[in-house]
Amino acid sequence: MRRLLVLLAFAPALLTGLLVAHHAENVPVWDDFDRVPLLESFAEGTLSFQDLYAPHIDHRILVPRLFILANAKLTGGNLVWENALVFVIVLATALALAALLRRSVPLTPAAGFAAVLGVNALVLSPLQWENFLWAIQTAFVLPMASLVVALLVLETRLPMRARFALTLTAALVGTHSFSHGLLIWLAVPAWILLRRPDAKSGAPGDRRAFLIAWAIAAAAVLIPFFALDYRAATSHQYGVGVGNRTPIVAYAGEALTRPGLVARFYLSMVGSPLARLGPWAPADVAWVWGLVVHGLLALGVGTLLGARDRALWNRSVPWLVLAGATLVACALAALGRAVPTNGLYALAPRYVSVSQYALVALVALGALLAARGPRSRAVVLAAVVMLAAPVAVGWKAGIQGMRAWQTARLEARTSLIFIRDFAPRYILRLDSDYDVVRDNADRMDRYGYLDPPLARDARPDAFEIAEPGGNAADGGIDRARAAGQRLVVHGHAALAPGRTAHGVLLAVQGGQGLRVVAVGEGRSRPSGAVYLHDHLHSEVELDPDAPTGNWKAKVELERLPAAPSVHIEAYAVDAERMRLHRLPQDIRVSRDPELRVELVPAR
Repeated sequence: MRRLLVLLAFAPALLTGLLVAHHAENVPVWDDFDRVPLLESFAEGTLSFQDLYAPHIDHRILVPRLFILANAKLTGGNLVWENALVFVIVLATALALAALLRRSVPLTPAAGFAAVLGVNALVLSPLQWENFLWAIQTAFVLPMASLVVALLVLETRLPMRARFALTLTAALVGTHSFSHGLLIWLAVPAWILLRRPDAKSGAPGDRRAFLIAWAIAAAAVLIPFFALDYRAATSHQYGVGVGNRTPIVAYAGEALTRPGLVARFYLSMVGSPLARLGPWAPADVAWVWGLVVHGLLALGVGTLLGARDRALWNRSVPWLVLAGATLVACALAALGRAVPTNGLYALAPRYVSVSQYALVALVALGALLAARGPRSRAVVLAAVVMLAAPVAVGWKAGIQGMRAWQTARLEARTSLIFIRDFAPRYILRLDSDYDVVRDNADRMDRYGYLDPPLARDARPDAFEIAEPGGNAADGGIDRARAAGQRLVVHGHAALAPGRTAHGVLLAVQGGQGLRVVAVGEGRSRPSGAVYLHDHLHSEVELDPDAPTGNWKAKVELERLPAAPSVHIEAYAVDAERMRLHRLPQDIRVSRDPELRVELVPAR
């Protein structure tokens, strides 16, 4: 029965693993392009330690950069493998939390099942889809995984020297993954100082030696971290130019003059995992949920202090440390990100992978306190009932978000393949600057790190053209008109009912086959409610009244053959299967005696 309950408790891992496997796509987006100089140095044999250690925004992501190089060597840089690695890291974190629960919380099989299931429902929630489906996010999930591992090691009965070595390793990994890993240097001594003497806490002399050695190690790591050229070194810096101060340094002063914005960002980030429930917009209620989380944590800490039970207190220490580190991480994020994003990023799905650990700590503290008597069990049960629905709705929102993210990446793939010749209409699916994308994509393609590769001479060679019987379920050109030295074309295209095309190619036949003269782009609409903070890098349709599946393209007349009459063919793009489906109309452009544009049946 115990084994069966354990398997059932990890059902969220199976579901999320399947979701990640289904929705992951090998398409770089935003910070993924910052790997280009690293990959170039690696390919040319000029890689240095500084390439690995250079700041990325406010972080030194040395460990994730090693993953990037390993992936480039082993798979040619297929980003799906890094998506898989993110899932493995999160799953390992869930396993470590289950082990920590077993060591610190005395539970019956049924109560243990409930606690582990609750933790897994949070840690493995698809609500953090940006982490699961964005390759660079190995950096984001590693620090909290390292913190949990460090707390688990401290809860063992290993000699203090062994615990020091293992927690130091966890701190080094977390520190050199993302900046919230720096909090491990505070969390470990906090565990030692908060824990009252018992069999696990070690002898007083060993504890003092541990703390002294820890302080020395912290100084040895953190002084170089901040002293060695701690300036912006990559292109994504929240408006801070390369070579200038990192964002948290640049914006902290202004943030302190806007305490309302910072406080709302902080509370909203804490409440974000629970905010996608009911008829209210998450941005309006997330801060309220943040207050609820703080209230429940305060209630738990007050109960523990009032109990005056040494064993109970010691069992709660790892969870109190986890909650404290989480809240400090959210506060630091508010200090560095509230101003440059005007508070919007507080609800970014990737931030959930930090703030959710306050709820994880609440689950463990609730399991500890529920054993104290009927009154405590009633309070814990009421809290569970209050939090269960938002967590469940968060799973639904996460699945919808995964679908929208995948669709946006497939739409981005269409634009990326032709990035050398056409500036995307919806550039934010890839990055904020067309020239940056074109340059980095060209460099990645040069070393074989793009699959499919970029088009040569605007030819759609990466695609298979489907047979006429496999045409799009619904699609066509609605209108085309001349506007100066270009044609403006509107249409709609779907690959199947409810599945919009990932773009449309307008192309002409020539001596060397088909050549693309324009890429048509549209916006898909996710199922369910749509909030901007959930789709910052997806360019989804936010207007509930706008038709979905519509696309627009602009054809520069200079791209057309210099013939009296030219037929432009239209193809709906399936960027998942890499197929083109011919649409039923062509555009005929006649120049004799004057420019005429008309829609005709496809030849």
